[in-house]
Amino acid sequence: MAVQRFCQQNHIDEAAFRFLSIYQWEDVYRKVVWNFVDKSSGYQTGLHWLNTNGVFREDKEIRAVFDSRDAWDWILELPGLVEEGKERAYLLLEDGGQRPKFWIGEGTLDGIARILAEGLYITDYYIVDKKYQWMITCNHHGGVLFVGDGLNVGRIRE
Repeated sequence: MAVQRFCQQNHIDEAAFRFLSIYQWEDVYRKVVWNFVDKSSGYQTGLHWLNTNGVFREDKEIRAVFDSRDAWDWILELPGLVEEGKERAYLLLEDGGQRPKFWIGEGTLDGIARILAEGLYITDYYIVDKKYQWMITCNHHGGVLFVGDGLNVGRIRE
């Protein structure tokens, strides 16, 4: 996978970013779906289309929306966009198709930002804090959604 190759070539060690094992990813995926996806309308598709259709749980308010098609460098500001900018988070990369699957990693916000800033991944992705309070997601149309609590909304809107 291009992300793993990028990490090796750019000396991003496992402390900054690593993919979860086959024994870990499914539990994280279920918790992300449980904590963010509205159970009445979008639950059957899990995260697929969540960031396009916006069927989030009622208690997970969309705090800001951003069109990143002409401004991909926003991702470099990632650590400043959340209140606890030094924390670790999950990165879920959607591997598209009729039955999408997800590659799930965890790392520092700086490490995740470096990977995404390279443009290695051009389809949907989700960044979720490890307490499942906030999510930042970008869809394949370039729409970025900032959802939940713990986001630095003032900085996002700048």
